[in-house]
Amino acid sequence: MGYYICSLFMVVVTKSKEAWDIYSRKQSKLKHEVLIASKKPEHSYVKLNVDGSAKGQLGTATAGGIIRDGHSNWILGFTYKIGISFFLTCFILE
Repeated sequence: MGYYICSLFMVVVTKSKEAWDIYSRKQSKLKHEVLIASKKPEHSYVKLNVDGSAKGQLGTATAGGIIRDGHSNWILGFTYKIGISFFLTCFILE
């Protein structure tokens, strides 16, 4: 029984350290240019584009979007402040 408890304790300590190492590591700042394009919708249709972003694994997250008509004219735009969240939240909301 003592060996089992000691072994279980070591697993918990190891997994906790792995999680802490991942959580506490500084995020590398990746900056690169991304060229984007969008096709116009057909004449009587509108197009909705959405995106989201988060600052770090646990940070400020936002989402937003735009609706355009068949001539690429802006109809409506919106933003949504998610707040402090994990980075996956903004992608789940898309």
